[in-house]
Amino acid sequence: MKLTDLLATLLTLFRTLPPRTPLKLADNYANGSGVYRLDKYPVHSVNQLPVNGTFVVTGNHKGWLEIVFKNELDVMDAWHLDGFGFYVVGFGDGEWTPESRSTYNLYDPVVRSTVQVYPGGWSSVYAYLDNPGMWNLRSQHLKNWFLGQELYVRVYDPDPIPAKE
Repeated sequence: MKLTDLLATLLTLFRTLPPRTPLKLADNYANGSGVYRLDKYPVHSVNQLPVNGTFVVTGNHKGWLEIVFKNELDVMDAWHLDGFGFYVVGFGDGEWTPESRSTYNLYDPVVRSTVQVYPGGWSSVYAYLDNPGMWNLRSQHLKNWFLGQELYVRVYDPDPIPAKE
């Protein structure tokens, strides 16, 4: 897919561009104004047209986040979340649906910081957000990451002590 004459790897038709200001600095001093787009990432749908920008999703400190990765490539894909180990609770072939949750392993899931996603399949993880800050979620394929297949997770803690981050 071409986006403004640059080859782009897209994450649900979002292409992340490197921010000009460090995200955590922008978050602390400028409330992110104009540096990134907060919670503009689709939850249950995809955009019809590709969008450039720096995208941040919000997570509450000491809350849970479910992430489902879909791989439409012909090769194995891998995803990494900085700052956390997450629980790999499920995977499967084809499309993920809410009914897929009934197959999740919630009793003894494997803890990883990187999850593999088989070609034509999906993998689901639960992340416990116990580490406040701004964390990168990205494809581990260097080409895809370089071309924009990433986003950031902002784990918000209302306690304003920056030493916790």
